[in-house]
Amino acid sequence: MDANKQSTKRHKHYRKPLRLKNYDYSTAGFYYVTLCTKNKIAYFGEIIAEKMILNDFGKIAEYYWRQIAEYYEHIVLDEFIIMPNHIHGIIIICDDIMTGRCPVTTNSAIDEVRYGMLSKVVNSYKGI
Repeated sequence: MDANKQSTKRHKHYRKPLRLKNYDYSTAGFYYVTLCTKNKIAYFGEIIAEKMILNDFGKIAEYYWRQIAEYYEHIVLDEFIIMPNHIHGIIIICDDIMTGRCPVTTNSAIDEVRYGMLSKVVNSYKGI
């Protein structure tokens, strides 16, 4: 196989990172995330008559998604949807839960606690 074909084959599944370069993803705000299953396998259920029907794995995924805010003090969950092979959700990182759980800067002392928060949340969920 020549070098060009080998290079193309090696990069066939390469995805351009969607993260903003030099952006701090522990900053308070709203984050839209998509989590995909390995090999795009429909682990979570199926769509029947335009409605998502969760199977047992889908129900487990939903249960643990709803638990995220219980484990992370500065996290609030907004809308989410579980699809057959992926999950879309909005994760809100808040600065101070005493402000009505709103992502408004109120206390820079918690920056150390929040460092890498979005990655921590997503990785812990994916580890279930």
